[in-house]
Amino acid sequence: MNPGYLSYILITLSVILVCSGWHHQAIGSFSVRGALTFVGIWLLAGWLHWESSGGMSGSFVYVPLLLLTIASYRICEHSGMERFTALTFSLLLGAVVSLVQLIEMTDPVWIIFHPFYDPLIIAGMLTLGYTRSPSLQFGIVTAGLVGSDLFLALLPMVPHREIGERAFQDAWWVTAVSVRTGSVFLAAGQAVMRNSAVRWLRRQK
Repeated sequence: MNPGYLSYILITLSVILVCSGWHHQAIGSFSVRGALTFVGIWLLAGWLHWESSGGMSGSFVYVPLLLLTIASYRICEHSGMERFTALTFSLLLGAVVSLVQLIEMTDPVWIIFHPFYDPLIIAGMLTLGYTRSPSLQFGIVTAGLVGSDLFLALLPMVPHREIGERAFQDAWWVTAVSVRTGSVFLAAGQAVMRNSAVRWLRRQK
């Protein structure tokens, strides 16, 4: 599958979920209008490209991602110190993703599943382990992946990369959707276990 198509598939599925009554599970406290606005800006920014005189080039998807990151840390219910800690964690996440990508590029023997999915699996698991808050998850995933994308794009040893290229867009959507899906399944599993424990205790009485 060519880069970019996966993100369009996930965008379509996400819009369907948000508009069909699953917005709380999909985007948490973000509004439906805000989510659709983000998607609209994303689609426009993804089609627009820039190129500098120094040879750098890329898309404008960092614009909606910057707006999402700001909104994520503004609407979350956590304190200022917790937000700062989450931002620090997102930078650490970006460093881990970059390290995994560099290791797999240097020595393919370390590839576990696929060079595209391995760092995203790690990023998703770390984010799930850190928080279940939708707003913080979006902020952490966004800041982490943007930091990793910029770092690799600026490394002299890495072949020419576009900033915010199609592969990056796929990576962001795969990670964001996976984290939210994992959060929903974990919450459902915890609810089932809690209800089972309550019923068992009642039977014991």
